Amino acid sequence: MSRRTRHGIGRRRTGFSLIETLAALFIFGIALVGLIQGIAAALGQWRQAEETTKALMLAENVMEEILYNTELAVGQDGGQYDPPDDRYSWSSTVDTAEIEGLYRITVSVTWGADERQRNVTLTTLKARRDASQWQYAPNA
Repeated sequence: MSRRTRHGIGRRRTGFSLIETLAALFIFGIALVGLIQGIAAALGQWRQAEETTKALMLAENVMEEILYNTELAVGQDGGQYDPPDDRYSWSSTVDTAEIEGLYRITVSVTWGADERQRNVTLTTLKARRDASQWQYAPNA
């Protein structure tokens, strides 16, 4: 039997046509673009979460310094952090609270460009410790 009769006119060829291959590549390309955009969006969200967490830690540090200060005074303070955190700036306000005998302490940390500026703000209360309020009572 010759090769010609084995692969004759009546046999169907197997495999993909050019149109089928191009359609599959087109669909794969669209899916790949969507996947890349999803990854880029996730990385952007991750970066924002990382920046916010860093700002929160910096604000907590300032708040702890203020809370451990025994001589609080009403007023404002602020500044820029040193490198590598020089993108962040902070401000604090110590004010009298509505409840007598308490200070209201507010700490804000700000970062980012003008149009995309972000901030984290912490607020707490601390009891005033005036020397006249404390009495020494030795054990009898």
